Amino acid sequence: MRKMAARVGALVVALVGAGSLASANHTVFDFRIDRFAVDGGRDGDPDGQLDIVEEFDDPLQYFLWFPVSGMPYTKDGFLHLSSPGSHVPDAYGALPGQTIDVTQIAYQPRFRNGGGSFTAWTYWARPELNRGDYMHFTFVGQATSASGALIYEALSMSLYNGTAEGDPTMYDVTQAAVHIPSLDGGRPVRSTAVKIAPADIAGQVVLALSFDDTADSVMGAFSLDGGQTFQQPFRPQPVFRRTTDAFLLMGADPADAPDAAPPAPGASPSPACDPAVAVQRARIAQHHIRPTGYALQAKLDVPTSRVGDLHRTGLEIVIDQDGGPSTSFTIPGGARGTGCDPRDGWTTRGGIARYRNVSSALPPTCVPSSARGLQRVRINVRTGRIVLRVRPLQDAAIARPGAASIAITIGKRTAMALRPCIARFACSRRGRAMRCR
Repeated sequence: MRKMAARVGALVVALVGAGSLASANHTVFDFRIDRFAVDGGRDGDPDGQLDIVEEFDDPLQYFLWFPVSGMPYTKDGFLHLSSPGSHVPDAYGALPGQTIDVTQIAYQPRFRNGGGSFTAWTYWARPELNRGDYMHFTFVGQATSASGALIYEALSMSLYNGTAEGDPTMYDVTQAAVHIPSLDGGRPVRSTAVKIAPADIAGQVVLALSFDDTADSVMGAFSLDGGQTFQQPFRPQPVFRRTTDAFLLMGADPADAPDAAPPAPGASPSPACDPAVAVQRARIAQHHIRPTGYALQAKLDVPTSRVGDLHRTGLEIVIDQDGGPSTSFTIPGGARGTGCDPRDGWTTRGGIARYRNVSSALPPTCVPSSARGLQRVRINVRTGRIVLRVRPLQDAAIARPGAASIAITIGKRTAMALRPCIARFACSRRGRAMRCR
């Protein structure tokens, strides 16, 4: 149980709070979520009528879903939490000698204290967990104290195979309450688990979280038959003692059994990835701008076979630094006038396609600042060079010198026959700037 509690605590702190994840080409895995649903909260009353239902039949809408780590995408009616994941050696000291290798995604709209009670469900394809495999659904509240320290309040429901070597396989269904710092000076992670046998699972596994807005508490439940019956052997746990809003996080952390060594710095796309947008060369410059924020420019050379379509399909660029942040930029397809401002969109002339974003928002909902500082993209169709300009970027995409990776997806992470190619490069500090190549 201590190992399970440490793992949950490490995930909440390392993956949600710090966001400090290293791109990994380790374990091959694919956990699938068939459905996400919410009754109550910010979108309605908890009356038994679902207010939010996501079946994952369509591309992810990135104003709703934020990839926290790894490469989540939709395909064949499922949300895939799959490799390549992101890894944290030693889980920042929580699990010495172990590397958590994870893919996670957050449902971004916030659930606020006083905004109403709700229950949320995630429906997972029937899992067959290897020893050490772990999947979770977590309510996460986060705030900053007056001294600048981060505060976390979380309630996680998870399924974990912690079977000791040589023992009959059993799974733990665990509810873990996380308060960092501790509410009473005791343990920051307190968990309760029940054992189940793999044969007990008769259909999809459903992990549920119920928030009581009157009591300011969350309680977990689970189903092993696709939601026909639920088990709720856990007690409600307090939340919103020091935070005021929360989001929902889903993730998968497979057993840390690498099947390949990480690629060395320098573009080295995997043969199992999409060669049409494999980054062959990357040059990135990031400058600190006063009083706060950053300006980023990335020059990426890719094969020319499909760059002529990117102004129609759109693209996504993900920069993931080892031991640092993971930052994604979504560039929608469509001509000028199809964005959130009449001036937003693509224009083409000769062999050059240019994207401009004036509104600082992304369609279709045009949530303010959803473009994350994205201003311009320029694509040379003849040479395959993509130039991305972002200003201001609130948080650094490259936080420190060291290795990093970049990937490009055509369109959005949806029904892809091949995963995006991961290219590696090295970053160094030059004065107030970070430069990578």
